[in-house]
Amino acid sequence: MSVKEFILKELEKNRDQFLSGEELAQKAQVTRAAVWKAMKELKEEGYKIESKRKTGYRLLLENDLISPQGISSYLKQDLKKLDIFSYKTIDSTNEEGKRLLGSTKGPFLVVSEEQTKGKGRLGRPFYSPSETGIYMTLVYPFLEDVEMALRLTTLTSVAAAKSIEKLTGLPVGIKWVNDLYLRNKKIAGILTEGITSLESGRIETVIIGIGINIRTEDFPEDIKDSADSIHSKDLIRNQLIAEIVNEFYHLIEDSSDYLDYYRAHHILQGKEIYYLYRGEKKYGKVLGVSDKGELILDQDGKTIQISSGEVTVRPLK
Repeated sequence: MSVKEFILKELEKNRDQFLSGEELAQKAQVTRAAVWKAMKELKEEGYKIESKRKTGYRLLLENDLISPQGISSYLKQDLKKLDIFSYKTIDSTNEEGKRLLGSTKGPFLVVSEEQTKGKGRLGRPFYSPSETGIYMTLVYPFLEDVEMALRLTTLTSVAAAKSIEKLTGLPVGIKWVNDLYLRNKKIAGILTEGITSLESGRIETVIIGIGINIRTEDFPEDIKDSADSIHSKDLIRNQLIAEIVNEFYHLIEDSSDYLDYYRAHHILQGKEIYYLYRGEKKYGKVLGVSDKGELILDQDGKTIQISSGEVTVRPLK
């Protein structure tokens, strides 16, 4: 860890509290001049650090740049060793997660301030402007069968929704299978991809991408009427990223009641919808979500279940 990384870690751990240059120098086992140089570099990178003579330095509360040090400061103790790869800009955090698999063993986290080719389901783009959202990918070793992939998507939806509600108090809805809604507009999407072993046919690693609009204002023309942001001025993105990771691991260890939360927050429940199957539009009424994460429909008096790999679900206009 470099001096700058160490200093940032200490500032994040003690956000909005003054730390003396002497104290930081002793902890980092460097000179006061090295601390001053690190502070100067951090300020040049955009970190809002207040310097006060005879008092020290503090990271201001309104600072909201994403960093491994900032995320780690909010992770539970047993997750603080999670490898975190952070970028100012990247094509796609999911694609970078796949690239890193060649040299890094999971689990690990990829985050970026911006995506130039953010991905959603069915090849759709995910609008990812700089410093206004959360673009993260959790790469997680997974040795269960393919059927578990859909359940992981619903589980991640719950982890993200619960984390947003915890930190903002806002009522988040879940639209099957992987979108989060607020004020009747989409604020987040989840894309789960699997790396499958050719020998066993099992999913060995899952790539879980999460995109959340935090303060995005100007959306592209094709989504401006359907997309929105959280718009919580006090929300710290590093904290929300860490909270999602914390909640995800909690649900992996104990998933006994996550579907209860999912069902309670499912915004399509009881609604008449249509879905596309092999290019053909079919209609039905949403009865619920199965234990496998499938959508249960009443279709002309017959109960059917559909999965994410087969259909696109849209509410009736």
